[in-house]
Amino acid sequence: MSSFKKLVWLVSGLILLTTSFMNGCTGTKQQAGKSKKIVLRFSNAEGTAEQIKIMKNICEAFEKENPDIKVNTTYGTTKQKILIELAADTPPDVFMWWEGLTDLKERDALMPLGPYIKKYNVNLNRYFKGLVDFYTYDGEIYGMPLQINTDCIVFNKNLFDKEKVPYPKEEWTWQEYYDIARKLSSNTGNSAVKQFGSMMPSYYGFLLMQGSNAFDFDKQKCVVDTKENRVTMEFLLRLYKDCSPSRAESAAFQQQGAGGAVTPFLTGRIAMAPVSAWVLSGFTKITNFRWDVAPLPRSLKGKKYDTFDEACLVMTKKSKHPEEAFKFVNFYCGEKGMKIFATGKNGIPADKAAAKTIFLEGLPVHSKYFIDSAEAASIPNYPRVPNFSQYMVPFNKYLDLLFLGDITMDEAMKNITREVDVLLKQNNRKK
Repeated sequence: MSSFKKLVWLVSGLILLTTSFMNGCTGTKQQAGKSKKIVLRFSNAEGTAEQIKIMKNICEAFEKENPDIKVNTTYGTTKQKILIELAADTPPDVFMWWEGLTDLKERDALMPLGPYIKKYNVNLNRYFKGLVDFYTYDGEIYGMPLQINTDCIVFNKNLFDKEKVPYPKEEWTWQEYYDIARKLSSNTGNSAVKQFGSMMPSYYGFLLMQGSNAFDFDKQKCVVDTKENRVTMEFLLRLYKDCSPSRAESAAFQQQGAGGAVTPFLTGRIAMAPVSAWVLSGFTKITNFRWDVAPLPRSLKGKKYDTFDEACLVMTKKSKHPEEAFKFVNFYCGEKGMKIFATGKNGIPADKAAAKTIFLEGLPVHSKYFIDSAEAASIPNYPRVPNFSQYMVPFNKYLDLLFLGDITMDEAMKNITREVDVLLKQNNRKK
C-alpha cells in the first residue's frame, strides 16, 4: 500500500473514531438530561416520628407517580424559620402554614393557586367550606386546605361509671358541664390521688365558643370589658377553682407522662376536657381507661358556635418550579395524600371523604362530633388580622394574673383594654 493510501486510511479511521466518541458523549449527555429530576423543597412543622413517617409515605407515593420530581423535606420547621427564609429570598417551594395567611399575604409571599386549580380541574367542594373561605382573598385562593381542627369534649367513662354519673347528652349546656365536673371532682386529700372534673379551656377560645370576642378590628378597639364577657370569665373562674387542677398540679401531671397539653387527661384522673381534634393522635394509645366524645355544650346564651383552627400548604412566589410545586400540593392535599394523612389522626383531614371514613377508624363512635362541628365551623380561632398574636399577649397576661388571684376582674379588664387599644393605634399609624 502506498504512503498516500496509508495516510487516507489513517485519517478516515481517526474521523470515524472521533465521530463515534462524540456521538457517545452526546448520547450520554442526552441520557443524563432525561434522568435529571426537578427538586422541590418542602418544609413541614410536624416533628414526631409517627407524623414524619406519614409525611414520608405521602412524599414517596407522590414521587412514585411523578418520577421526574424529587421532594426534599424539612421536618419540624417553625414560622420564624420560614419568615427568615422569605426575607433572605431562599424560601422552600412549598411549606405548611397555620393560623391564617394574612401575614404572608401582606408580604406578597404567596403564589395564587387559582390558575393551577382551574388548569388541573381541582374540585374545591371536596374540602370543608370554612377552610376554602378562610384561604380566599378577593376571589383568589392562596392556601390548599390540609387540615381543620374543631373542639369537642372528651370524657373518661371509667370515672363516670365509678361515680354513677350519666354520660353527657348530645344537647347540653355549660352549666350542666360545670355541675357534672363538680360531681366528679375530688379535691381533698393527697394531691397524688386527686381527681378533677375538668381541664380548663383557653380564655380566648372559650369567648369564641360563647359567640363573643375581645377585639373589634372593624372599629379598631378592644371590646373585652362587657357584661357578657365578665359573666363568661366569672364562669371560667368557678370552673377553675372548683373542678380543675391548679397550674402546679397540671405541671406535675405533665411530669408523670410524656409531656404536652393532653397529658393530664391521659393520666386517667381527669373526667372531662375540651380538646381540639389534633390531640386524638395521642388518645389512640389509651389502654388504662375507656373514653368517649361529646359535642361542645351550648353557649351560656343557649346557642351553639363552632370554631376552628387549621393548616394548609402554600406555594411561594419565589419557586422556580411552580408547575411541579402545584402537582405536589394537589397530590398531598388530594384524595391519595389525604387518605394517608388521615391515618395519623393528627388533625381532621381537609378532604371530607377522608375525614368521614379513615380518620374515624379506631376512634370511639362519637368522635363523629368533631366532623359535625367541622361541617358547621365558620369562626376561626385566629382572625384574618396581621400579627394577631401581639393582641393576645396582654389578653392572656392579665387573665393569667386574674386566675392566679393576683388582680381583680376590674383590673384585668382595664389593663387589657388599655394595652390592646395602644397596640391598635400604633398599628393604624403604620398603615
